[in-house]
Amino acid sequence: MQVVLLKDIKGIGRKNEVKEVADGYAKNFLFPKGLAKEASKSALSEVQSLLQANQNRAIEYEKIAQEISERALDKPIQLRIKAGDKGEVFGSVTKTQIMDKLEAEMKLEKRISAEADIKLEKPLRELGRHRIPFRIGQAKGEIEIEVIKEAKS
Repeated sequence: MQVVLLKDIKGIGRKNEVKEVADGYAKNFLFPKGLAKEASKSALSEVQSLLQANQNRAIEYEKIAQEISERALDKPIQLRIKAGDKGEVFGSVTKTQIMDKLEAEMKLEKRISAEADIKLEKPLRELGRHRIPFRIGQAKGEIEIEVIKEAKS
């Protein structure tokens, strides 16, 4: 019997995949637990439309990631931090600060921001330029951050 998986099932498949399983397994285990549904025409067309939407989203995220990388490498994103006269830094720049600045400068939509992630091993504690990898969905890119000394008031 063909079924559409509603959740990831170890050893069987991933969510929204169409799989062939034994009738008894489907009727006695998968259907009662809400793990799968019968692969009817409507269920198959629903899965197809979901896969198409995911593919379109991946293409869109790839374009956005490339655009962000190009813009941020041409003109680094500047973040100000308190620092002493000799360049010693008081504090650090975190993923959240970088993401907030990236959202503001690149005018990212909320749905894109929700999918975005900055790959920062540890907070930045040095002045200067830093290349930081990021991803949006499965699309990857790189931005350049310039940490500069905050002007004294």
